[in-house]
Amino acid sequence: MELTLCEVALDGPISLKSSEIPPYLLAKIAVGARLNQFAGRPLQIDYRAWWLRGNPETIIEYVKFIITFMNRQSVPFDGVLGFSNGAAAAALLTAL
Repeated sequence: MELTLCEVALDGPISLKSSEIPPYLLAKIAVGARLNQFAGRPLQIDYRAWWLRGNPETIIEYVKFIITFMNRQSVPFDGVLGFSNGAAAAALLTAL
């Protein structure tokens, strides 16, 4: 019996504005910008999220989006993995 591993990666659909990025991350971005400027490279950052804090309607909307996406795939899913905001989305999916 041959096993096949198939990996699917989704980015959060919301691109965060600088006002929505937590202050501790803004400090890291500033350090990264200085390092990249010193190295002569532009800093390209696109922080993404699955929902915004204080907006519970987006949580339900995007969990439904993930479920719809998974149901449209031609193979079943054995697991879900996420990081940070995506980890919370993965936990919600497994709790359903």
